[in-house]
Amino acid sequence: MKLSQTATYRHPLPILYGIAADPAQYPMFFPGCTEALAVKKAETVSDMTLTLDLAAFQKEQVAGDFLLFPRRIVFQGSSSSFQKLDLEWSFSSAHPGTCMVEYQAHMVFHETWRAKWHAKTLKHRISQGLEALHHHADMITWSPQKTSPPSYQRAFVKNLRALGLV
Repeated sequence: MKLSQTATYRHPLPILYGIAADPAQYPMFFPGCTEALAVKKAETVSDMTLTLDLAAFQKEQVAGDFLLFPRRIVFQGSSSSFQKLDLEWSFSSAHPGTCMVEYQAHMVFHETWRAKWHAKTLKHRISQGLEALHHHADMITWSPQKTSPPSYQRAFVKNLRALGLV
């Protein structure tokens, strides 16, 4: 099963690439990821293990290679449920200060019924992953001095201002 989605965000390419290139960040934005461990083998290659909590998979550990290329990040792994799990992030500058992100997932399950059973859920998870990457970038780059904070932070900023902290 192959799934892909593309979105453009108002963040520079280095910010979004930097988040996706850091395995420690995955539990903060990658849906269902509860842990990501990477052991560097070379400058652009690491052994990586993702612990996924995706309902039916019940804490599935997927191990594989984590590869960094200019403007592209690839994870190629397998587990007891996945014969093959390939994830790819591609980044390109759309306009100054924006970045287009394409996320692709290619999954081959050991049991073919799993692909049919989980197709809708996995499509939704890809969409969640792109949105979570965007929100995580918002949290990293946002400051109270900006005039228009993300909607989920407006109440927090209002309280900070009321307390005289901003």
